Amino acid sequence: MLNKKPDIIYPCLWQYKVIGEDKLLVEEAINRICGGSAKINHANTSSSGKYHSFNVELEVADEQERNNIFAKLQKHQYIKMVI
Repeated sequence: MLNKKPDIIYPCLWQYKVIGEDKLLVEEAINRICGGSAKINHANTSSSGKYHSFNVELEVADEQERNNIFAKLQKHQYIKMVI
């Protein structure tokens, strides 16, 4: 079985799961990177209260835009993980 990339038809809605420690700073970072068109929903808080996860959904025009947003989210100082 070959590892084949999925066929994605652009533009399309894309979802990211974003995790960080400070709820407000993470949400602000997502807004700055994704712009005002992104739907941001606080999804969960860890049992210790230390981490917050967000579901982020927005329309991406192409693979390059999708990957650029992912990279910017990943590199941001307030964001610990992007899935």
